Amino acid sequence: MNEERYQRGKQVRRSVLGQAHAARTAKNRTAFNADFQDFLMEYAWGGIWARPGLDHKTRSMITIAHAGGYGQARRVEAAHPRNS
Repeated sequence: MNEERYQRGKQVRRSVLGQAHAARTAKNRTAFNADFQDFLMEYAWGGIWARPGLDHKTRSMITIAHAGGYGQARRVEAAHPRNS
């Protein structure tokens, strides 16, 4: 694991989804989902969402639009209301 990218991911996720969501996710961490949570933190949040070029609001809108195309917009909108 790249610790720098992981820590950057924690910061980005907290910025996008809020402290309450970050705390809830940490509380719900289990041995079963820990590896997947680490993967998401490092690569999705610390890699993709931390890239330069798009601000968080734009990335969030793209995520919601993409999920909507797959019929999952309600699930994503529930996690992304802070950026509207």
